[in-house]
Amino acid sequence: MANQVKEGVDFAATIEGIAKDFNWNAKLAASVKSLGCVNLDEFRFYWSDEPKVQAWADTQKWDEDANAHNLQTARLKRVWHAVRKQAELREADKGALATGDLDELLDSDELGDRKKQFWHRYHLAYPLEIQPGDQLVSRVAREMSKLMLIVANLWLVRNMLHQITSTKKRKHLVGDLYTDEPDELSDKDASKDISAYLNRLLTYLISLAIAGIEKRSGSPAANTEVLGSNSTDFVCVPLDIVMAYYHRALKVVEGVPYPNRMAYIQRLDTEDRAEWVKVFREGNINGPFFIEYSHLHTSI
Repeated sequence: MANQVKEGVDFAATIEGIAKDFNWNAKLAASVKSLGCVNLDEFRFYWSDEPKVQAWADTQKWDEDANAHNLQTARLKRVWHAVRKQAELREADKGALATGDLDELLDSDELGDRKKQFWHRYHLAYPLEIQPGDQLVSRVAREMSKLMLIVANLWLVRNMLHQITSTKKRKHLVGDLYTDEPDELSDKDASKDISAYLNRLLTYLISLAIAGIEKRSGSPAANTEVLGSNSTDFVCVPLDIVMAYYHRALKVVEGVPYPNRMAYIQRLDTEDRAEWVKVFREGNINGPFFIEYSHLHTSI
């Protein structure tokens, strides 16, 4: 979305993406890159207020035409304000966002758009027992957008089959206030063998790929992607990255005696995903790289 400032793999890539999304010219992009900022947090604190942004802009020359220069200055200010606003909202969310807000379904258009993008990119459809439910995709998308990713409890992961076969009962609290009671498939009722765990892991990983189907900031044109291209250059969470993690988990399981498999894989997987959360929340590695880093550098 053009109104959202997205962070790339490094500051240079971030500025290239911003230049494309907000119609900066090459001179403005080069000037901002030369500031020496490492990330958007440093960029938002580089100037304390808008007059200082203007004062800096007055020392630059992004176009021979004064009107064109002023237009580039306005676009710079727009991005600076957007970065500040996004950071303020993110910090407020981290301090006050209720769990129930994260669990709300995405707008039907946004949810449908992610599913369509996933289909157009991969042309894959999954059995209902594996396909993530809409609430799971919505939850993961909100966690990622707000840098609030958590180490998900896989026993609470719900697939599409559960979504279309379960019902929720509404409990009256007071006046017009109601709450949804837990559905009939509770955590304690679910099968907890190694097969069930791996199926839920696969469902969760697919939900990450659907939620993260958006194009990377500053990504190359789609028609430049060829066999052998790095998928992480094109979308936020590529399916091949999460599937690599899943198949690596399968391989590890095969080498462990059956009685020990459940405890072993659950421990390693939880440790691995805890590393994803740590790196992702710190914002050191953006998009898919928090997954790629983890499965290349930790135990699974």
